[in-house]
Amino acid sequence: MRALLWEAARTMNLRQQREPEAAADEILVRVGHAGICGSELSGYLGHNALRVPPLIMGHEFAGEIVAVGPLVPTIRPDLTPGALVTVNPLWYCGDCPSCAAGVNQLCAHRRLLGAHRPGAFAELVSAPAKLALPLPQGMDTRIGALTEPVGCALRIAELAGDVAEQDCLIIGAGPIGLLSLQMLRFNGAARVFIAEIDEARLAMGEALGGIPLQPRAVDTVE
Repeated sequence: MRALLWEAARTMNLRQQREPEAAADEILVRVGHAGICGSELSGYLGHNALRVPPLIMGHEFAGEIVAVGPLVPTIRPDLTPGALVTVNPLWYCGDCPSCAAGVNQLCAHRRLLGAHRPGAFAELVSAPAKLALPLPQGMDTRIGALTEPVGCALRIAELAGDVAEQDCLIIGAGPIGLLSLQMLRFNGAARVFIAEIDEARLAMGEALGGIPLQPRAVDTVE
């Protein structure tokens, strides 16, 4: 299969790689769309100790199941070849105190797809079936690939608490900032200000209902 292989700092090449296989409790997914996380940019530059070359990055993705391991029909009968899915890239042990408390993201043994094992910047990727989420009817993989960053925005909105009729400020109109803007507005915020120096991103924030602040032109604090 073809894969985008990170070989050294600032060096990525399209290479032929051996196709992954689905383990007994895993699925094999043909990647439809994959996003680029900011952490992967720092990884590409060689500034992220979590990622060690050679590596296939990519953890924000969606695609079509092409094969399932022998245990999957029993443990996840909803996952069948042809189904469109996205995958939670952070897998967990299920046994540690954090997992027992229901906060799997804090698992003492957590591992990240695209860092600790090959990721989705490839034609095919394997992943544990327990981490797969079928896409809703009618949703394509382009939208499905946004699930992980939308999850980040959802958590930001949860941490913000009750914002109904309140004014909010988002600093930075990157993808997470723009998604958070939409979540805060959905939760009833009166006004959501968004500060950003990049004019194109600021315009997108305004188009999504935010009140734009250009720090180069105004005092954001005031």
